[in-house]
Amino acid sequence: MQIEVDGRAAVAQAPERATLTMRLGFEGGDPDAPLRATTELVRRVQSEVQQLAAAQPSPTTWSAFLPISTRSWRPYAQDGSLAPMRYAAAADVKVKFRDFAALARFCSAWGAQEGVTLSHVEWTLVEQTHRQLSDEVLTKAVQSAQRRAESIARAARVDGVQFESVSDPRPNDAGGQPAFAARAMSANAGGEGFDLSPEDVRIEEHVRAVFSTSRPGE
Repeated sequence: MQIEVDGRAAVAQAPERATLTMRLGFEGGDPDAPLRATTELVRRVQSEVQQLAAAQPSPTTWSAFLPISTRSWRPYAQDGSLAPMRYAAAADVKVKFRDFAALARFCSAWGAQEGVTLSHVEWTLVEQTHRQLSDEVLTKAVQSAQRRAESIARAARVDGVQFESVSDPRPNDAGGQPAFAARAMSANAGGEGFDLSPEDVRIEEHVRAVFSTSRPGE
């Protein structure tokens, strides 16, 4: 007799890193003013991020400033006629913090600045912690499958439960990595309603196992 069961396990862990995503940009009717203002704003933010990175100890671990993009369009007025041209420039910025108090100060200082939109914060774990917890959760998932198979065997009045096979039922494109939730908190422009409460990172594992059994006396 064969028993096929699923085993699941999960753990929630306090985050160790927080990656802030923000957008810097302006728009207006002048073809050159948005780009000039955005370039200056990027320079100011970049200067502060560099100062944070140089501090000892540094509250940040990584940052990225994407190139400034520009666009222009001609909107329609309410009466259906074409309105004057509009021009915009913007750049996306990501900063990863290890110090959440420093993150709060940074958001408070820049969130109310003109041209700054705080988009969201992603709470994550460092690689070593994530790998260790993933191994532990996987072990618990396999143990869960075994306990379930043993319970089924007892109900069917058979014993001698032995592993035949175990597999990961997730799609192939999952890359063999455990499922986990890195929570991202959104915000309104200008920092209004920006939630900086750290969210636990949840790691989940799911296995499918096949066991063989034998009836008493076999």
